Amino acid sequence: MNRLNKRIIILALGLVLLAVVITLLFVAPLLFPTPTSKGGPTVVELVVHTWVEQWRDGKLISATYHPMTLTTAGKDWIADKLFNSGGTNVTKYAMYIGCSASTDSFSAAWTALPAEITANGLGRALAAWADTGTGTGNLTKAFSVSGTQSTQLYALYYETYANAPVTTLVAAEQQGAGAVKNLLAGDTLTITVQVTVS
Repeated sequence: MNRLNKRIIILALGLVLLAVVITLLFVAPLLFPTPTSKGGPTVVELVVHTWVEQWRDGKLISATYHPMTLTTAGKDWIADKLFNSGGTNVTKYAMYIGCSASTDSFSAAWTALPAEITANGLGRALAAWADTGTGTGNLTKAFSVSGTQSTQLYALYYETYANAPVTTLVAAEQQGAGAVKNLLAGDTLTITVQVTVS
């Protein structure tokens, strides 16, 4: 066998080997998919933050921004909404904001804020929704304060206080002692719940 024939045979074997490698890398996963190539579960991230502003005589006195945490009831409510479970809460919308002066640490078991405020113009109230883009929006409520009151714990509910005072808490957020809003009559407490779904 001459040198030219040996080179042709080596080149042909190299091309066959290259074809096998390409088949294994690109064609085989299409013909024989593994669990990872079939696709995994859909993961949806829901991020909720609270922006709290205290205004007095038209001037911003204090502003704080913290993440909220979903309660167990809030997670169940979201599942009801996604899958139309037929439960009594499936037609409700999480658009009510409440507040408290409680220093209690957040608990996922809460169904309402501890010591929720119902006086001084700070009772649970319907917020206004504003769509801010794909998967994002703000719920905002400006409370007109009518008496001396402090706040530091905030919540998102899917029902009014009068209809369901203790069973409709979706998310809450304890801003802590360093973020207490010491309110006076005439102040405005503006609470914005910012929602991002990605």
